[in-house]
Amino acid sequence: MATQSLSSPGRLVARKGSLAALAFGLAGCAIGAAAWNENAALLPLVALFPLCFGLAPTRISAIMLAMGYFLAASRGLPVGAATFFGSDIAVGLILWLAASSVFVLVHGALWSARPARRAFGFVAATILMAIPPFGILGWVSPATAAGILLPRLGWAGLVATLGLFMALAYGKARPALLALTSVLWAGGVLMGEEPSILDSWEGIESSVHYSAGSRDFQRSFAFVTEGKRLVSQSDAPIVVFPEGAMGWRTNTGEWA
Repeated sequence: MATQSLSSPGRLVARKGSLAALAFGLAGCAIGAAAWNENAALLPLVALFPLCFGLAPTRISAIMLAMGYFLAASRGLPVGAATFFGSDIAVGLILWLAASSVFVLVHGALWSARPARRAFGFVAATILMAIPPFGILGWVSPATAAGILLPRLGWAGLVATLGLFMALAYGKARPALLALTSVLWAGGVLMGEEPSILDSWEGIESSVHYSAGSRDFQRSFAFVTEGKRLVSQSDAPIVVFPEGAMGWRTNTGEWA
């Protein structure tokens, strides 16, 4: 009986810890899915990521938060990678999970029980995931929100955004910081402008449907032929296509 009475509090603490980790994982999924979509104006929602990182009570909770955020934000990667490489969906899934593992490991390693170190750790993780070698897989960076929160400010806007994220993660005056983020968000959306397009450049959009398990060379040949036709009809000196538009570079010269 004594053993049971002593172990019950331990089980209760473990259960609460598991529920907290699950809650942070779900929060990360919600943030990633909401911020990274077809509407760039919603990108500043990533500010909730450093805020939740600062609230994470344990390293496991921080890891679950980072995992949920990355997997949800990069949810299009498996099919996109499989389409690009002309391979089975398994290749895309492997790349998706490998990239998420790097993102999670960096954020998990830099979490700290001390609030100040935790806040610095989040910014350090964001910077590390933006430069090689980690930056090779550093998609869906929260720092991308600088372009919406503080448009036209360049590097100064990026540094200021990272400072805001550090403050949100640190935990002092969070309501005021969230209010400031909302004001910057509204101002950035109102002041932002469509990126200018050079007159000498023309962009070509494409739509390639995923076909599992095999490369459709006939469709690729038709795609390349259509691309040549569009280039010949364009008056622009430079025509820009999406990556992979010229098909696969095989020994048979299928794309030539």
